[in-house]
Amino acid sequence: MRLEITNIKIDHPFFIVFIGHLILFLFAFLYMIMFKPPYDIQNFIKVILVVLGYLIAFYLGTRYNLKIKKILMLALFILSILITYGSYAITDNIFLSFLYAIFVLGILEGYLRYRDKINFNNLFLFIGIASFLLLVSIKKGIPLFNYNIRMSIVSDPLRLISSGALTYAGIGKYFLIAFVILVLLGYKVHVLILCVSYLIYKYRKKSLNVRQMVIFGILLILFIGFMGKVILASSNQAWKLNFMELILYRAYFDIMVLEKIVNYPEILLGKITFVPNGERLIGKLLFNYSHNITSTMFGPLYFDFGVFGVVFAFILGMMSKLIYEKGDDKIYSIYAGVLLAMCEIGINYGFLIVLLALFYVSSRLRK
Repeated sequence: MRLEITNIKIDHPFFIVFIGHLILFLFAFLYMIMFKPPYDIQNFIKVILVVLGYLIAFYLGTRYNLKIKKILMLALFILSILITYGSYAITDNIFLSFLYAIFVLGILEGYLRYRDKINFNNLFLFIGIASFLLLVSIKKGIPLFNYNIRMSIVSDPLRLISSGALTYAGIGKYFLIAFVILVLLGYKVHVLILCVSYLIYKYRKKSLNVRQMVIFGILLILFIGFMGKVILASSNQAWKLNFMELILYRAYFDIMVLEKIVNYPEILLGKITFVPNGERLIGKLLFNYSHNITSTMFGPLYFDFGVFGVVFAFILGMMSKLIYEKGDDKIYSIYAGVLLAMCEIGINYGFLIVLLALFYVSSRLRK
């Protein structure tokens, strides 16, 4: 029996986004109680109201039935442009940019045509392991234990290909292999997406109940906190917080970044959300620090468009509903994992590519 809140199941995209934000605010609140950092209660309430406004817009989007035929080819065209331009911004090589776009679109088309004939679990496992080994060979080290290598592969296509392929393969019988490799890759977000996708997939297959999911979720939070301490151990940063305190601090920091965004005197008109690595601009403008800064899911949208960003939240809700209803269990489970991760990270250029790719596949599966 599935838990429902106003007819919303716990694997529904709105429930996932709501729970993600609830956990963030709960952890931030616990940090404020434990460490009593300076904060303005009026600004804190203002942030809560902004998030509620965006959540309502997202929810309303999930109640709307999208007409697929009119926008399917448009979605594919935009996806092609985003992949090509994003690859070019990273590689500065037009040939490689088209090659990456052809590779990704070829994988999508191959999945749609031959998913009943080819074992994509084995294929994606091979792609994921091969990409990881090639990355390690090129960088001459394992990212988890070398902070400089980890920072150098932030936008590396091999990291993105490896993590995406391993997430798909890991939802099935290759979970442990995918889990170990993604841990060694050194990015907590990939581990989070894999584990959440796995839990959602098992829940949709009725192999897990709500209580078991909660237990595994708590263990996952603890592991990600421990992984964060391991990553920081190879950096030049000195942290006195233990791994659990670090988790609470990260949530508090995300909320404080969103507070700064809400109070910023101007909007950026897409310079963050629609530009590769645009989230670096958040750190540059708010902290004079050119580095990726997490700001909760709707932080980048608010920075770009202010209150008018709710329009994009509504569109995201519509597309999420279609993926939820029309995608197969694996496709949606992966999307659910990405959606939960975005609750902390914030909507960015890479997420737009994932969203359009899974939207296109789900729309085609419906046909």
